[in-house]
Amino acid sequence: MICNNCKSEIPNDSKFCEVCGSSVNTPPPAPQPQYQQVPPPIQPQYQQVPPPVQPQYGAPQGYQQAPQYQQRPPYAQGGYNQTANAGNPPPLSVGQYIIMWVLQLIPLVGIIMLFVWAFSSTENPNKRNYARAILLISLIVIVLYIIIAVIAVAVGGSIFSNVMNSFDGYGSF
Repeated sequence: MICNNCKSEIPNDSKFCEVCGSSVNTPPPAPQPQYQQVPPPIQPQYQQVPPPVQPQYGAPQGYQQAPQYQQRPPYAQGGYNQTANAGNPPPLSVGQYIIMWVLQLIPLVGIIMLFVWAFSSTENPNKRNYARAILLISLIVIVLYIIIAVIAVAVGGSIFSNVMNSFDGYGSF
């Protein structure tokens, strides 16, 4: 008989191997798994795209000149860049806001000026938006006052009628 562990020859009636000492009745050791080496993944193949066709009067074919930009250092850039805002109107100054506020304090002139500023097409958009916002807020406040007044009149009328009905039993004044 042959030992399952060390593969040496042992007598048939033995219970243990004389060489390695393992039990003869034990099953043979499990075979070690065989690992296969996986080949590396195939890299994608890229094709070179031909450059776009340039017109004959431009730069040489296949050559594209990148636009040249001049970057200012951060400390040299102003807070309000006039060149970047060339198409935009200038912002309102503090003095212009104060004048607008003082004009709004004059009772009839203030309301007329708000309508002029809000609906003028030649006015500075900042002033126009400010006037529109003030008119919208005023409209909301007026509607709320009307609602409160209607509720107050209804409640007051109800209370007054209840008081008058309570005096009906006592005669007239």
